[in-house]
Amino acid sequence: MTSAFDPGVALALADQHQLAGDIGGALALYDRLLVQAPGFWPAHANRGLALAVIGETQAARAGFRRSIVLEPMAAPAMRNLADSLQAGDPKAALAVGRALVAAAPEAPDSWLSLGCIELVQSPPGQAGRPLRRALALAPALGDAFVALGATQPEAKLALLRRAAAGSVTPAPMVSLARQTIASGLLQESRRLLRRAIAIDPGHGDAVVELTAAIDSAASAVELHRWARRALALVSDSVVAWNNLGTAELGLGQLAESERSFAEAIRLKPDLAEGHFNRATPLFLLGRTEEAWLEYEWRWRIDRFEKSPSTAPRWNGEPLAGRRLLVHEEQGLGDTLQFVRYLPLLAGRHESVSMLCNPRLVRLLSSSFPGIAVAPKPTIPDHDLAAPLLSLPHLLGNAQRLLPPVPYLLRPEAAQIEATGRLKVGLVWAGNSSHPRDRDRSIPLERLRPWFDVPDIAWFSYQVGPRQSDVADLGLEATLPDLGRLQPDLYEAARVLAGLDLLITVDTAACHLAGALGVPVWLLLAWVPDWRWGMTGVKTSWYPSMRLFRQRERGAWQSVIGEVRTALAEVLAGRPERHLAP
Repeated sequence: MTSAFDPGVALALADQHQLAGDIGGALALYDRLLVQAPGFWPAHANRGLALAVIGETQAARAGFRRSIVLEPMAAPAMRNLADSLQAGDPKAALAVGRALVAAAPEAPDSWLSLGCIELVQSPPGQAGRPLRRALALAPALGDAFVALGATQPEAKLALLRRAAAGSVTPAPMVSLARQTIASGLLQESRRLLRRAIAIDPGHGDAVVELTAAIDSAASAVELHRWARRALALVSDSVVAWNNLGTAELGLGQLAESERSFAEAIRLKPDLAEGHFNRATPLFLLGRTEEAWLEYEWRWRIDRFEKSPSTAPRWNGEPLAGRRLLVHEEQGLGDTLQFVRYLPLLAGRHESVSMLCNPRLVRLLSSSFPGIAVAPKPTIPDHDLAAPLLSLPHLLGNAQRLLPPVPYLLRPEAAQIEATGRLKVGLVWAGNSSHPRDRDRSIPLERLRPWFDVPDIAWFSYQVGPRQSDVADLGLEATLPDLGRLQPDLYEAARVLAGLDLLITVDTAACHLAGALGVPVWLLLAWVPDWRWGMTGVKTSWYPSMRLFRQRERGAWQSVIGEVRTALAEVLAGRPERHLAP
């Protein structure tokens, strides 16, 4: 005796194949089911979903429409049809959305679907009405809070928090985490994402987003672990590959870092962050020509200051009488390092002007008499414009073109009394807003072992908020303040010229000293900024500079000891040549 055919059982079996990712097997089962029960509308609807997964959009819509013809009140089919039409036929999608709420007015999902459709096609206020109706029917409907947030930007964070608070599924938590990451609320983001992962350890989006919420400067090891876990779940995640590269860079794994950034770029060729990030390991690996090309992608990243000029970009072609404006970018240190290329432009007998921070005008004007130096925001007349840090790329191989040092004119030295002792200036902290400041700055307290070396007159060359560290530690007599004598970089140069040596962390002071030819000892983190390379005590950028490097991440103690030994060696004979490498 043959058992009766049960379309519900057959549908469940086909759905199992679809949920397991076996779309071909699911379609075969749906087709067999529809041969025996052609009027069974759920089979048409679910077959449409399977077809949508493999990109058969038109066939999928036909299935949804057929199911609605068979059952005009089939809300799931209407929702799927509306979603499918959203991109290709928005008017039809809107009509289906309205039909959906007419067919199932008490279903929160009906109003949610209509609200999402109107969110794309109508004024935000109009979309908000069906979304609020959805929430009236289901106050904990997280997706409605998420969508409503798009209609009320000022309330978006609060709405997303409400969605996540009442949710027992990861999706609203991930949506809120993305917003808190964008708002810089990383601690809240991490808490949300770990909660989402606890609910569903295999939720790829949650793990991927967690890699974006980890502060890589402090937690390269943790970021590396989570990025690997993310890629195990979502092997083609651009975000995870990019963040893995960041973690590997922080761990000093340069070749691996470069390959991870390259993989992110392969998956998304226009990924500006990936290209820019890849420049750093390329620089540190010595592949400078590739690095300069990747460094140019910075202009597609929002956080970089855009050109103040509306003139066409200069691409290195002959100027042919046209006036060129070079404008600074990023920090004072970058400007001090790369103004060395200005004489190469002026040497072509062209009209070149330089736009820079007002604090640099007097120093640069005296150093480059052939260049018209203008303070921001004043913009001189010009025909073409170029960012300062693009000059090495535009002029060719940067290292082969390095002009002689000093390239800044050393002004008359300030009088600094030291009664025959070695005059040493000290900078222990950079700008706290720098993303890697915690890696490069050193607590002043840790440098006390230097202050008992005899025959040294120490001076604080520190500027900014960290000047107060001297008074906080009761070191006013040990470290007289020279920072107050630096109203602009010209006066800062005068002070430097009056010292025998500057010891500094990686901040603008090292570039000023190097550009003036003043002996400078630079204290570097284990993975330093891209310009210093990974090895050696010398740098081709500045002949008067000596590099002291951490031997492992965060380990300043060995550096402090090496500097103390080097100071004692210098004082043993006081030959000036020992101050530079």
